[in-house]
Amino acid sequence: MRRNENLVQHPHGSYLMPTTTATDHSEIDPVIAWRSYIDGLTWAKGSLDDAGNRAFLRAGSLGISEQIAFDEVIRRIIDAGVRPRTSKLKRQLASAYLRAGAKTVNGAVSGSSYSSPPKWPIPDLDALRQITSAGLGLYDLSEVSPIRWNDGVGHTEEIIDVLFPGDPLLCTALTRNNFATKQRTEWRGQLGSRAYIVPSPMLAVEGLTQEGKRSQHTLEATGRRVYQVIEFDFRSDHPLMAEWDAAGLTVADVCAALHLHLASLMPLACVTSSGGKSLHGWFLVYSFSELVQHKFMSDAVRLGADPALWCRSQFSRIPDGLRETGERQTCFYLDPQNAISL
Repeated sequence: MRRNENLVQHPHGSYLMPTTTATDHSEIDPVIAWRSYIDGLTWAKGSLDDAGNRAFLRAGSLGISEQIAFDEVIRRIIDAGVRPRTSKLKRQLASAYLRAGAKTVNGAVSGSSYSSPPKWPIPDLDALRQITSAGLGLYDLSEVSPIRWNDGVGHTEEIIDVLFPGDPLLCTALTRNNFATKQRTEWRGQLGSRAYIVPSPMLAVEGLTQEGKRSQHTLEATGRRVYQVIEFDFRSDHPLMAEWDAAGLTVADVCAALHLHLASLMPLACVTSSGGKSLHGWFLVYSFSELVQHKFMSDAVRLGADPALWCRSQFSRIPDGLRETGERQTCFYLDPQNAISL
């Protein structure tokens, strides 16, 4: 399933879809059984606490990872039109997993993704060499783009209209410490001069940081993942750099080849430059389960992608915007057919 044609827009600007999702054959049996169970729970205002507790308890008893359980419950709460309280949900999850018999360390669920970051695969140089030796590069990526501009003018506004239809709340930044969250219509005419954007709509203008401070850029206020942005940025000391240089491949060529490869695994909506050597690829993951999304990210990390962009609230480069130094973050690829739709 590449897109959901029946998406509706939440008043806060997030994109919603029915709670029934396509079953992916890569999902393990316990996850399928768990989702079947929680489909029978009542995910509506007034019943969300009970549904969340029951969902977490069953997930703990089935040995499902806390991250999968947590993200799925968050999604269903958002789909019910309610802003999730992440701190409360984390306590519910820990309590439910304890009651289900999960081993704990210092009162926390053992292996909790909240106490340590997820483990990612190490780069596979053989796979990386095989993909980049096919000869594809930045020119090929640009040539297959359904929409191309050759006028030397920035087109950030048009691109954002494609990637985020309607009037969602968007968090953008001039620098990583100079950001704001506004409705899309409020940003009109300003985005071309900005450097960063959170690649998913926000649920609210403000949320609480992990330190308990209010901010307009928080994970708590970030909605369900719409795009998974993948960034490849290979430094001069990379083990394959000499081979790529000998083959006449630039870092941009290598990044483009990898994004074209990943496009066979997940719909590719946009590829933009960082204003430097790296490329950011925007992949539409909204219709896929958290398990499938994580598998896709792992495949990208295995090829050298930055795992930091797995975090939903992580800033990525805004297509065709301006880097802090003034360089254009050129958009090389845009496919409206692979963008979210209302």
